Amino acid sequence: MRLRRIRLRNWRGVADREVVFAERGVTVVVGPNETGKTSFVEALDFLIEELDSAKSRRVLAAKPVHRDEGAEAEAEIDCGATTLVLRKRWHKRPVTELTVRGATAESLSGREAHERATALLAKSADLALWRALRMAQGAVPGAPDLTSQTWLSQALDRTAGGAVTTDADTDLFAAAQAEHDRFWGATGPRKELVDLRTRRDTLAADCARIREEIAAVERDVERAASLEREIAELGPKAAEASTRLAKLAEDRARIDGLEAAARAAQAKSDLARQRVAAADAAVAARRAASDECASRRAAVAAAEEEAARIASSSSDTAARLAAAERAAEEASAELAAARDAATSAERDFDIVRAALDRDQIRERLDRIAAAEREAEAAAAVVASVRADDARLAALRNAHEDVVRATARL
Repeated sequence: MRLRRIRLRNWRGVADREVVFAERGVTVVVGPNETGKTSFVEALDFLIEELDSAKSRRVLAAKPVHRDEGAEAEAEIDCGATTLVLRKRWHKRPVTELTVRGATAESLSGREAHERATALLAKSADLALWRALRMAQGAVPGAPDLTSQTWLSQALDRTAGGAVTTDADTDLFAAAQAEHDRFWGATGPRKELVDLRTRRDTLAADCARIREEIAAVERDVERAASLEREIAELGPKAAEASTRLAKLAEDRARIDGLEAAARAAQAKSDLARQRVAAADAAVAARRAASDECASRRAAVAAAEEEAARIASSSSDTAARLAAAERAAEEASAELAAARDAATSAERDFDIVRAALDRDQIRERLDRIAAAEREAEAAAAVVASVRADDARLAALRNAHEDVVRATARL
């Protein structure tokens, strides 16, 4: 492990200060007392050992006195071919961030970042030896705690010439040989090692399967969040589409009403034309009959005059007069027949007009019934509308069709 730099912010009386260590040799930090030199070593201990949520007395002692901020430390450390940049903030808005640069780049935060940093540091440095051999300014010198460092303790005892009589003083090679023989025989790996390998492969396959399941669940969660966002976005659009659909339905109903009114007006116009034509024919017939009656009256008058004129002069005058009277009676009968024919024509005209009115009323009733059925069907369709991508696209197409149909109309 090699420390490249360390930075403090809001650490007791230190507002913001950074120390960059030399590439080679020894870096000496010089300054007056109580300026924060020891704080750098203390901050390094905090970065390695303390969680950002720690509330111990020594962590609380690092909080700045004159500002409401959390103490913050950042260090850049080389661990072999890997470089760590670890930053933590305590007390207020706790933060733990780890950036790993090397063969594989990583960026972690929170408890995961703390555990990953501890694991990487433990691979390249003996943290227990670091704690045992480090001496802070102002601390009382004493024997370091080597309870977890058996081999280091024994090596120090041997170097000092002391006798080691503890049970832990076991020959390292013998222990290693015993551990080897536990798993390896003369012909190869023992059953326990084979079982462990099989178990390891099974667990690795289970881990891979579980990772795939977790990834699938995460994809489902992301998809669910995306769908929830889409639903939230489509809610107002669905309401707007429903409003537009109701407006289009009203427009359609108004168009249907206008079309029905146009058809009714056309029917009335056709009926009026038929009535006018029938009236013209009746008038022409009446005029012809009137003309014929006038002509026959003139003939009767002429015959009467002729009869009166010749009544005294000829014996056949009476016969002519009788013939003239018969002709007058026939003319009168024809006139009465013409009048009856005119009256019958007027009755026929009234019957035809009543039939047309009846057919028109039936047609209107049929259109009203059809319109009511279409309105019920449209209401059912509107009630069954559920907003999704396909139906929204269909609604847009229907709206465009209505716009084009309205333009054509």
